[in-house]
Amino acid sequence: MTKICNDCRSEHPLHDVDCPVAVAAVAARENKLRTALLTLEGLGYTYTDGAERWRPPIGPRPEWLDEPGPPLSEAEETRIANLAIEAVTKSGVATMTREQKTAYLTMIGQAAHQLLRSVEGDAYVRGWLDASIVDLKRAPFLTFRKLDA
Repeated sequence: MTKICNDCRSEHPLHDVDCPVAVAAVAARENKLRTALLTLEGLGYTYTDGAERWRPPIGPRPEWLDEPGPPLSEAEETRIANLAIEAVTKSGVATMTREQKTAYLTMIGQAAHQLLRSVEGDAYVRGWLDASIVDLKRAPFLTFRKLDA
């Protein structure tokens, strides 16, 4: 027995859960819910009944919400930098055309920018952008030849 899939509008077996469009749609919905949960918790909201009734923070904003975490060690910063470089390297960007590289790296930058805003806030990102503009006066310290090595 088949049915028309609500996500891709093609016929599937009645209990087929492997429709790639449906799987992607479910993952996107779950990601939005997880993001909303982290946002509310990050703002100090609480819940006691399975997240059906969120309670806003009462009183002044807690200082701990604005305190920076402990600084990363140099070893941890190096490990994280290597993870980022590995992610870009695995994408195959070094073998892309110039136009593909530009599009890919632009999307990575835009995604990172928005994620950084959600983690650190706009004031941090403004400072980061200002430092990046000053950094444009120097040659890039990372190139595709270094990534391929």
